[in-house]
Amino acid sequence: MKPLAVLLALGVLAGLARGSIDSVTLKVSPSSNTVPGTVKATLRNQVISVGIPPMASASTKRDLIKAALAGAGYAVIDDGPIGSSLTILGLTKKDTVKFETSDTGEILDTLRHSTCGHGEVGYVNAHFDPFDSNLQPAIFSAGIVTDVGQLSVQVSAQELNFQTDGPIICQALFQRLAPRAPQYGAQINYAGDRLEVYFDPAYTVTQGGILFGTTSPTPGCAGSVESRELRESLELKLGDSTNLLPELLRIVIAGEDGQTTDAQVPPFTPAPSLRSILLNALQADGLPAFADFDPSTLKIVDLSPKSIVTVRPRQTGQAELELWGPHVQGGRVLFTDVFVPFDSGGQPALFTGGIVTDVGILREQISAADLNFQTDGPIICQALFQRLAPRAPQYGAQINYAGDRLEVYFDPAYTVTQGGVIFGTTSPSPGSAGSILYFDRLKRH
Repeated sequence: MKPLAVLLALGVLAGLARGSIDSVTLKVSPSSNTVPGTVKATLRNQVISVGIPPMASASTKRDLIKAALAGAGYAVIDDGPIGSSLTILGLTKKDTVKFETSDTGEILDTLRHSTCGHGEVGYVNAHFDPFDSNLQPAIFSAGIVTDVGQLSVQVSAQELNFQTDGPIICQALFQRLAPRAPQYGAQINYAGDRLEVYFDPAYTVTQGGILFGTTSPTPGCAGSVESRELRESLELKLGDSTNLLPELLRIVIAGEDGQTTDAQVPPFTPAPSLRSILLNALQADGLPAFADFDPSTLKIVDLSPKSIVTVRPRQTGQAELELWGPHVQGGRVLFTDVFVPFDSGGQPALFTGGIVTDVGILREQISAADLNFQTDGPIICQALFQRLAPRAPQYGAQINYAGDRLEVYFDPAYTVTQGGVIFGTTSPSPGSAGSILYFDRLKRH
């Protein structure tokens, strides 16, 4: 009979293969502390302190941390007798893992998450000792790891003129790290005494994480990672604009995120150029947005699972936009105005409505001529409803007509990977919009 610990590890690994649970790998570096020190791991609101002897090797330190975690009830495996990594198994989607170097003077540690969506590097002490245990200028590190590879930067206390407050350290690291992060599928925000890292899911299929550490003996350096399953993402596919004058494209995120972003759209902007404009606007507002492989599509990550996201193209005259994300609960297609029945070229305006689910895309388009040029919002919505509603159940959705909008309700079994709405008009009038509502996934893990 196999020992219980082996059976436990095998069972957890089997669960990882099915994707039902998460794991986090911690790689440590040797300590430079000349007196006994402490590191801390925080999981499930439990702080696990581990005593570290002076000048401990990476493998010794790893073994001490592993023993403490195992003693606290976690399943842990390591990378061999002379290695420096351990992996914590069996974590749930809710688990955020934090590791603090405290006073051990570790130059570079790594936290990698099997489904990483967000990470932080913190220097949260008011002032760090600018010298290491050997009285050399202390070094401060930060970085990221994705499927593309590892990117790390360092700054010394001497480069900072020995002004080693946390925000000053973070600002210097941000300036070196942020410009290169998009090549690795990440966006980094400066948040005072910490760096916030957001990952594009397309670049963290096998790994995502952060690097951190300092040779300063002052506590306050820490790194944390959490599953992308705690947050949501969406994708927005844009259409070419047909506006004659500069107009606005607006994205409103309602809920605990609570943010509005406006992007100015020049006349007749192709979708790929419009995507670049909108990406710049979102990133300037601090929203983690990334380019998709499709040149007309972008994605926004790290959304609250309680968010309602609305895209309002104003008077940009886009025939069709698509807004979708995983685990979407519902959506709306809105035409809340009296619309000019002709586009900027003098042709009958087009009005689009539809849905996206795991089954596929259901889309309908009507022209002002189909409506006898009666283009009030409720008339447009009624015509689209009559075409869409009978077929929607085949796509795992139900559509209700609500005057100047169509309300869409999704069967969650049909929106595991994608659910959303299609909307737009070539009319130069404002009032067209689409929105999606997520499930609160925190309640489902």
